[in-house]
Amino acid sequence: PPPHLFLMAEIAYQTMVEDGKHQSVIISGESGSGKTEATKIVLRYLAKIAKNDPPQEEAKVAAPKNAKATNSKPGHTVNIENQILDSNPLLEAFGNAKTVRNDNSSRFGKFIEVYFDANKKKIHSAKIINYLLEKVRVITQHEGERNYHIFYQVCAGLSPEDKERFGVLEAEDYEYLTFGGVQIPDVDDADEFARTMECMENLQISLEEREEIIALVSGILRLGNLKFVADDNHNDGCMVEPEEDVEMISRLFLMEIDDLAELLCTKSMYDSKNKVNIQMNLSVDKAMENRDTAAKTIYSRLFDWLVRRVNQSLHVEFDKKRHGARPLIIGILDIFGFEFFEVNSFEQLCINYANEKLQQYFNAHIFKLEQAEYAKEKIKWDHISFSDNQETIDLMERPGPSVFSLLEEECIMPKGTDANFLNKLRKGVAGHPSFNPVDKVKSSLFGIRHFAGEVHYETANFVERNRDVVNPDFMEFFSKSKLKILSTIFAKGAKSSREEAGGKMAPQSKSDASKESSQIISIKGSTLAMQFKSQLGDLMKTLSGSNPSFIRCVKPNTVKEPSVIDSHEVLKQLRYAGLLEAIRIRCSGYSVRRTHADFIEKYKKLAPLAKRTGNTLDDCKAMLEEIANKETFAKYEILAKRLIQIGQTKVFMKEEIKTILDQNISVILGQYVVHIQKRWKGFLQRLHFLMMKDSARRIRDLFFRWRLRVYSKLLAKKIRLARKRIF
Repeated sequence: PPPHLFLMAEIAYQTMVEDGKHQSVIISGESGSGKTEATKIVLRYLAKIAKNDPPQEEAKVAAPKNAKATNSKPGHTVNIENQILDSNPLLEAFGNAKTVRNDNSSRFGKFIEVYFDANKKKIHSAKIINYLLEKVRVITQHEGERNYHIFYQVCAGLSPEDKERFGVLEAEDYEYLTFGGVQIPDVDDADEFARTMECMENLQISLEEREEIIALVSGILRLGNLKFVADDNHNDGCMVEPEEDVEMISRLFLMEIDDLAELLCTKSMYDSKNKVNIQMNLSVDKAMENRDTAAKTIYSRLFDWLVRRVNQSLHVEFDKKRHGARPLIIGILDIFGFEFFEVNSFEQLCINYANEKLQQYFNAHIFKLEQAEYAKEKIKWDHISFSDNQETIDLMERPGPSVFSLLEEECIMPKGTDANFLNKLRKGVAGHPSFNPVDKVKSSLFGIRHFAGEVHYETANFVERNRDVVNPDFMEFFSKSKLKILSTIFAKGAKSSREEAGGKMAPQSKSDASKESSQIISIKGSTLAMQFKSQLGDLMKTLSGSNPSFIRCVKPNTVKEPSVIDSHEVLKQLRYAGLLEAIRIRCSGYSVRRTHADFIEKYKKLAPLAKRTGNTLDDCKAMLEEIANKETFAKYEILAKRLIQIGQTKVFMKEEIKTILDQNISVILGQYVVHIQKRWKGFLQRLHFLMMKDSARRIRDLFFRWRLRVYSKLLAKKIRLARKRIF
């Protein structure tokens, strides 16, 4: 059958049911090719076919014990399948944005694990793992792009009363929303906001929590409107204005105005000699950077909190007695595609690195494992060379001089800079086939030849973004907020999603602030790149432990128009995705494989004279010899052309001969069907004949009796008349 998203979801589900093994659906493609929509379609299909029956307790998820009162009725329960579907638009609102290539581009990656009852094969619960949210988008966007959807939804969807309550302005009035565009064609942000709030309610996010989320979103936007002016009373110091914005932010964050002003205009430094904290005034430029860092940090931690909160609603305790020894899992990976913008920064480097790893996994699964299995089964096979991206991955992650190792080294240095990193990179990996130093006149660029094409990266702020250091002042001040979510995400010991993935974190207390304030990262794996590598490594292990299905999304054109196919663009994507190579190797190899027992069971009717020894390998060889020598198949030269080969545990067949064998099996089965039908119809006709014969005999007997009675009556009448005449 032709490829279809429903079919791929059905194959994954049925394979899980039949084999009892975990499955994964890997959805990949360029930005704007439809990965997010494909994910939603696959989830919708799984939710439909594996839906629990309403009476079953496990089909419902009760509100968490610690959830506050919502607009729902007490004891309200929500269908787990609908909750899984509702998690997508909710996370899209906070993690998706309009880019030059896509009006709904995912600016984070996610891996959705759907857990199934091992006994009934119904959906039991789910879990979402998120990867690398693009924090810089909160404070700036390229021309023609937007910030995250939720900001515009809040501006358009709140009622006038709520706007006044939360201090929400029009989108055009916020500095953080005016770098790119404001509107998306054919999208109503007010309707989308209503949908987002509905999803929150369905996911048991309480009314109080929803209001706090809106307060944080509004506060982040207000942060972008703050200005700083030099303070004449303090050398190199500054003051924040306008006062109404500062007052509104403090009201939204439930903090004291003086604490907020101090947080934005000063920074703590730890004097290790005297073992005291020193409060340093920030210049106007440094205060602006501090403000932007606060906005990015709050939003990033809010997003991580939201993912954890969604997982809390999707979680259901697993009962081994009712649900089986362990749950079965179908994992759906929706992760950023290759990105190549006019300006590509650190985030694009990490995104493209992830795609290189996924492409390598695809290569290993489709190409390398293909040939390895032929060798294992001792099949005669002409090895075919194919493109491999191992060199590019080595350039980025090898233990020696590589992009990430040199970046990590520079982050450890107290005075590490982007320029030093670039110089080390150009010297350390000079001559590498996948590295392009670019024209040294443009001193801030370097290029990497990826599997999907060459990308030039702008190294400005590489070191700072990779360090991703959380200002300890933020931890102290925000943890004192009376806004529950804000104090929770900045509480001492609170972890972001990437921190939970593995590795130790930099110290959070002010007594340990000296290293952070000096931007020294000494704990291995604490940088953003190392944490992302760790997360990606765990993901690859998860995928390797499952049976994968691949969905390749192809973008038909670059102008975002329907019914327009750019053949050059499509061909480029197919080539970069390795699909043309996959097709070539599949056609030259054996795409159909069956175990010996399956082959014997399916095709034994084609070789009825083959001897059965009980050894499946010998039986398959005997069957193949008889089939190949039959007049029907002799013209195909099965043995000479190696259309079928017998391996140690499997039978390998070319697609064309498999089709021919199936057609002949269909003919034989058709003959059996005709014979069965003939016998059955004959039986029915004989039964019908006997019934008709018996009925005819009974009718005849009744008729003869009736005629005899009539004749008797007539005869009696004649006798009476005759008697009258005589007498």
